[in-house]
Amino acid sequence: MTIRHRSWVGAALGLALPLVTAASASAVDSIKLPSLDGTLLATDIYHKNDEPRPVVVVRTPYGKEGFAEWGATVEAGGNFVLVTQDWRGTGASEGAEHESWSHNADDGRALVDFIKTKPWSNGHVSMTGGSALGIAQYVTLPGADLSLGAFSPVFSTGDLLRYGWFQGGVVHMDPSSAFGPSGLRTVLEQPDTGTWPTWEEYIESPIWATQYLVNDAQAASVNAVGLHRGGFFDLFGQGMLDSFRRIQTSGGEGAKGRQKIVMGVWSHGGKDSTVGELTFPASATMDASPYNDLAAKWLTGASTGDWSAWDAAAPVHVYVMGPAGAATGPGNTWRSYAAWPPPSTAVPQYFSASGGLPAEVPDAGEASFVSDPSDPCPSIGGNNLIEAAGPYDQRTVVESRPDVVVFTSPPSPEAVEIVGRISADIWISTDVPDVDIVVRMTDVYPDNRSMLMAQGIQRARYRDGVCPAPLEPGVPTRIRVDMFSTALVLAQGHAMRVIVSASAAPLYAVNPQNGESFIDEKEPTQSATIKVLVGGATPSALVLPVVSRDGVPLPGNTSPEWAEQPVEPCGTGAGGSTSASAGAGGGDGNGDGGPGSGAGGLGAALGLGESDGDGDGGCGCRASAPNRMSPWAVACVILAVSRRRKLPKRAASLAAQASSRCGLTSARRLEWRAR
Repeated sequence: MTIRHRSWVGAALGLALPLVTAASASAVDSIKLPSLDGTLLATDIYHKNDEPRPVVVVRTPYGKEGFAEWGATVEAGGNFVLVTQDWRGTGASEGAEHESWSHNADDGRALVDFIKTKPWSNGHVSMTGGSALGIAQYVTLPGADLSLGAFSPVFSTGDLLRYGWFQGGVVHMDPSSAFGPSGLRTVLEQPDTGTWPTWEEYIESPIWATQYLVNDAQAASVNAVGLHRGGFFDLFGQGMLDSFRRIQTSGGEGAKGRQKIVMGVWSHGGKDSTVGELTFPASATMDASPYNDLAAKWLTGASTGDWSAWDAAAPVHVYVMGPAGAATGPGNTWRSYAAWPPPSTAVPQYFSASGGLPAEVPDAGEASFVSDPSDPCPSIGGNNLIEAAGPYDQRTVVESRPDVVVFTSPPSPEAVEIVGRISADIWISTDVPDVDIVVRMTDVYPDNRSMLMAQGIQRARYRDGVCPAPLEPGVPTRIRVDMFSTALVLAQGHAMRVIVSASAAPLYAVNPQNGESFIDEKEPTQSATIKVLVGGATPSALVLPVVSRDGVPLPGNTSPEWAEQPVEPCGTGAGGSTSASAGAGGGDGNGDGGPGSGAGGLGAALGLGESDGDGDGGCGCRASAPNRMSPWAVACVILAVSRRRKLPKRAASLAAQASSRCGLTSARRLEWRAR
């Protein structure tokens, strides 16, 4: 991960003193501080003398020496004590490479405990930094000593489970490539198999129980005031919005209702008005944003405990993008909100067989393409960490390819303001057991540039959560794709475009489409004919959070419900069928865990009637009546029997699905009970 420590630390601390060299200041105290397990962590303490002062902490995997100049400034001014520390396994600290990730919480809290005992601390401790340095803050906060009263993360997240190395059940190669399969498995505290973990293995890691997932329970033990800064084109943008909202609404005393966030046009580490191939007005820069003013208020509170000016400020500040290059007009301004996301109306833009995006459900039809894993659709721009990020013209690299389908609206007759989280419901049918669905949303300028503004990916087998559910050939199935959040005005004369493909390389690992998780030389990949179904009973659509039209709020605006992808390990969470045939088994086909969900077309295929799937972890393995086996339970039996005899093709297909839904152990137990 790349960061720009000095600009972030300077902004967060509000340092206005002239920069001096480390050599001109008094010597820094360099110590080896033992963590809870005795591992010695290299730590530098910059302080003018032992008079008690507020303490600012930076924990980094990139070398604490990078902060020596800022430390010298702190020493010279004497207003703060700066403590910097190398993560374990990095810099001068002991420990193995990547081991730091599994000990970050304990190491951070041990440092806070050490600081509170020192004569040079006045009891006001804060943390700051960006990227991995921000992640170190989020992971330290839950359960930390109350002396840690403030934090200021930049371009980071407290939820690496959903917004880290995977997205939509697919390995996000942009951050993952820096670790490699072995490094990532070390982070996850899993045996090194030399291969990437699957989505199931990823979420089964023990680290999520205590670290890198600020859920409601963890947020309740956070007691620090937070200033969060992120960008809509950053890898961690949505994750920062989620972490802010979680702590703002569920935080402990001192944290709940006392968080602020500034979200700009920026990509990872950015602060200027140019992102990707677009340059917005100067108002989009960090210096023109509310951030510096909030940082000054944060600094006052962090150093004195007086948060009165901070508490009076609005909690959410977002740059609403308008047409790039337009000094005036709709958008291109900062807006403040009382909460995130702001009130809006969910407005679907339906796909039509003619390639349009009508406001009403069109007649039934389809648009198809062939996906070949050996020639994946490329990616350019988006929400990235290292790869080129931001809005890029998709016409040449993406839209011109035969393995995509494109839907475009007419030029808008009015300015449409879209603020919040975007999603897409893509109905497909295909001839393979698994595909990825990639959805890109672009702003089409009057000169025909098609600028990427949002995108998302979803692996079909994980469409209902973590329990894998292979696709049934030819069965219409809904894939919901999370495209994260944006703040955008679609200006008059601009059009909206949606591009659907089955890959986006090298940003995401390519699906082999043969039922396996990754491309393997031992198993040939499989080309797939993918039909995007539109209209009628399969209304594929892009769903937009519309705030206003021509500046007039929509009358039906309400605060959107907060929906997160279920991430419970397979067998513990709720799931539901999203196939159009779900009704045959008593399900409603909405993927919402309704009656019969989990049975779907299997119930009809086996002639077993209705099953509600309750209590089965979303796998449909428990029947609604005590003396009957559910369809998936029967399929599990089929699976067990299939290991000893050849089955008809249909039964073998059901057994394969049962293998992933119920597991072989369950299948053997159910086979024994059925005798």
